[in-house]
Amino acid sequence: MATFAFEPARTPLMLYGMVKVPLLFGATMLLAIPAFYVLNALRGVGQDFPRVLRLLTDYQLVVAVLLAALAPVTALVNLTTAASGYQAVQLWNSIIFLLAAIIAQQRFTRQARALIAVDGRHRLLLRFWTVLYAFIGIQMAWTLRPFIGSPDQSIHFLRPGPLDNAYVKIFEIFADLGGRVLGNP
Repeated sequence: MATFAFEPARTPLMLYGMVKVPLLFGATMLLAIPAFYVLNALRGVGQDFPRVLRLLTDYQLVVAVLLAALAPVTALVNLTTAASGYQAVQLWNSIIFLLAAIIAQQRFTRQARALIAVDGRHRLLLRFWTVLYAFIGIQMAWTLRPFIGSPDQSIHFLRPGPLDNAYVKIFEIFADLGGRVLGNP
């Protein structure tokens, strides 16, 4: 991801990305698993959790393999985009992550059918997992940024300044856009 606007001084950003992307997925899963386990136990399907955990781990592996397979294309896009194309590179990387997530989710859904066939209570729980995982993942990605790194910013492992909340920022963006649409500055 950090091959955008590459120059030797940006090498640390590439190394940070090699740590941060796996950290993003691993930390997201580790933060979500305890709550999900408790919900499974409360719903009476805790005995199936080893099977559920294998399913969740498989999802992680599919996303990792897809992102790794698409890495050369992403590097090509990043290396051939002018430094003024930062937003285009952000969009491209977002699309690649979304594509990997959708394909992994399709496989996850197919594999979950066997688990749901054993006990229908897993259907709602696995839907909840998807929402929980996405919710935590968005905040983790926001916290671990920058991944690509704007060429006009200095290079840091984490963006300097106080930690903030992705959902507050999203709300602020929509409020700002709504104000512009309605004619308020």
